[in-house]
Amino acid sequence: MHMLKSIITLSFLLAGFAAQAVTLPTGTTVISQLPSASNNADLSPSEAGARNINFSYCLKNERKLIVIAHADDDRYFMGDDIRNAISNGACVKIIHINAGFDILPPKDANSYSVDDPYYYQGRINGAKAVYSDFLSRGFEKSIYQTESWDTVNGNTIQRYILSTELNGKLPQGQMVEIQIFGLPNSSNVVSSSGSGKTISHLYTDHNETTLNVANHVANYQVTNEYTWDNVLSTLDLIISWMNPTEILTLDPWGVPGDDGFEGQHPDHIMAARIVQSTAYASQNPNKVKYFKTYNVNTFSPNLSTETAEKTNTDVANHFQHDWGSSFVTDSACSEDAATNPTSWACKQYQATPKEYFVAKNIENSAGQCLSVTNNNAVTWEACGASSLAVTLTKPRYAFVVNPNDTTKTWVLSPSSNEQGAQINLIPYLDMPQNTRWHFNDATQKMEFLFTNSDQKREALCLGSSSDNTAVLETCSEAVDTTPADGSAVLASNEQFSLKNEKSGQCLALDSNGQVTMVNCQSNGTLWKFNHGELSQSFNGQEVCLNSPTFGGGVAKITTKECHSTSQGQRFDIRTIEGTSLQLVTPINDNVCLESDLNLYPCHGYQVQQWRVQR
Repeated sequence: MHMLKSIITLSFLLAGFAAQAVTLPTGTTVISQLPSASNNADLSPSEAGARNINFSYCLKNERKLIVIAHADDDRYFMGDDIRNAISNGACVKIIHINAGFDILPPKDANSYSVDDPYYYQGRINGAKAVYSDFLSRGFEKSIYQTESWDTVNGNTIQRYILSTELNGKLPQGQMVEIQIFGLPNSSNVVSSSGSGKTISHLYTDHNETTLNVANHVANYQVTNEYTWDNVLSTLDLIISWMNPTEILTLDPWGVPGDDGFEGQHPDHIMAARIVQSTAYASQNPNKVKYFKTYNVNTFSPNLSTETAEKTNTDVANHFQHDWGSSFVTDSACSEDAATNPTSWACKQYQATPKEYFVAKNIENSAGQCLSVTNNNAVTWEACGASSLAVTLTKPRYAFVVNPNDTTKTWVLSPSSNEQGAQINLIPYLDMPQNTRWHFNDATQKMEFLFTNSDQKREALCLGSSSDNTAVLETCSEAVDTTPADGSAVLASNEQFSLKNEKSGQCLALDSNGQVTMVNCQSNGTLWKFNHGELSQSFNGQEVCLNSPTFGGGVAKITTKECHSTSQGQRFDIRTIEGTSLQLVTPINDNVCLESDLNLYPCHGYQVQQWRVQR
């Protein structure tokens, strides 16, 4: 039936466009059916040139800007919103921050070309196919595709314009534009790439530069040199031209390193942080929607099977061109313990800064916080100095600082995986396997996830018994919980030293300007804190503490000259609730500085505890 419809549509197309077909401008084609996989390159910048559009229709309708890392991210994590927007007549622009793959794809990959070693074109072809299907309403009508290479903020950037109408050379009517910044794609575990430096390197070092992957494609000659500031200002410029009514992007608060649960792709996080850094996001926070990515693994399906089947169809259409996009499943809404990532099609959740937190009191709807008895049983009591500060990030543990014993690392754990089980503090190594704490920021419940005897994922939630004992309850009956916001630790430009509670030494600069740990009476231990920067004056220059690229224990912190937009120089010094101790974390990242000057997942114990000394 679909093939018959395509044949009929094509016959009408040939009749209706016979006169016009020979006069279509260079770079414009008519699309009347789902494109087949191809290993041909599209027009180069010199062949296509830049193309203008008639934006009149779009100015009268909704304009959605989608900023993602990779060509298939919108399919997986916000596809239902985009399908509905286009169906309702919105104009949509999709920006791919990244392009290609971090490795050389196999020679039998869909759309593989020896002249395109990192698969730049194949990924884009998948996106074009899906959006052609959306805009044509399943090819009930033909649409136009126009190729363009634009100069934006000094960068050569490829753009595809899908339009319902063409007026001479001008695409017009409802439009979907796909624009590719083309920064190298990193792997989903580490922020590195075979094709060049990644956006993660630019984020932490304002001097770092990278290329547009299109420069690897034969005959393209795209010589962009991106910095973080350049990528951000380029996006700001496009936003000012488009004036979107809403921006959709990924999760800027994510934790890097795919682990099948909470860990996310570094590129996803960075694409969202670029959006978060724009003037538009600052001035219109309610017009930016952030979407969870891999971390939907720990959430239950919230979309219908019908919606999931639409996403599966979209992914399958994309996969005909894009070798790297293949998570299609026949059971998208399954609750099996091993459905990840094939359950993504049945999930769509907005991201918030509440899902992960470090050293915060957990407050219930009765205004009570967690506390601990002498025998390590956890209860709900009035919030105060004796309340337990909880840290919940990428690891499966809910870490707490146990006032009964500060020599071990303690976590919350139920006495069993059953309703009514009492919550206790136990050493983290004793927490049973196949269990995980997770804060559901959509329901405001602290969930305890486990695999039951039927190998199904099950969740109970942190609740309260009649005597205020902390217990597991069904999530529908459990109390709402909220991580409480702490107060600011330091005033602007205040001078202080940072003493590590484990080593007894202070963070300092040595005579060569390198970060070190020394006796707190030594020189080089006084720091200033201003707008998130930890800085000192060294040889007449202001230098700032600089975090490595998603450190995670593999790279020490360093110093670099202070730079007002360098995201790697933004730190948060937060007090562990109920104590006079602090944790030092890069802003937005839930990793903590330890006495060896590496960053590790936060747990809040002595090696990560610092004392601000004025």
